[in-house]
Amino acid sequence: MDRGNRASIVLIVLFSMILIVSIAVFGDKGILEVYQMKQRLDDLEDANRKLTAENRELVDQIERLQNDPREIERIARDELGLVGDDEMIYRFSDKKDDAGDLGTDAQDE
Repeated sequence: MDRGNRASIVLIVLFSMILIVSIAVFGDKGILEVYQMKQRLDDLEDANRKLTAENRELVDQIERLQNDPREIERIARDELGLVGDDEMIYRFSDKKDDAGDLGTDAQDE
């Protein structure tokens, strides 16, 4: 085998290896695509776990609303601002009213 044929064979083998590696990495179902699909699968599994936990919490809340009158009362108070028939609401303001200002001025004189 002469030197020219040997060089040609080496180039063909080298080119074939580069082609095979390129296809394995970048081709359809190649290593890169498999890695990206694995990342996507991990993201979807994480989202699924979060939704499952949220569903569990909602089922628990539904059960409490159906079976616990105190839960309904808590929501009525906290979210709707309702009070019982025998309760009175006191509201305090952070602003000084006119009567408070007059009282202060009267003390200064």
